[in-house]
Amino acid sequence: MESLMITKDYMEAVKALKDAITKSRYRAAQHVNKEVLYLNYAIGRFISINSRTAKWGSNAIKIISGLLQKEMPVLNGYSKTNLI
Repeated sequence: MESLMITKDYMEAVKALKDAITKSRYRAAQHVNKEVLYLNYAIGRFISINSRTAKWGSNAIKIISGLLQKEMPVLNGYSKTNLI
């Protein structure tokens, strides 16, 4: 088997690639977090407006939460408690 010769150039290349990957992943996480915040704000606003202006009953949020969980079973974080 050929022995690998790890040079300073290779180590610098690995460091540069690792830094680029890490920075890119961090930026991606920031964008995802921003989108989730926008989504949750919009959901809260939607529920707030409709609970005041629509003819929703006292169980509306519980029913909506249950239907969301039924329609999207892998969806987490939208229980009745979280939607209130």
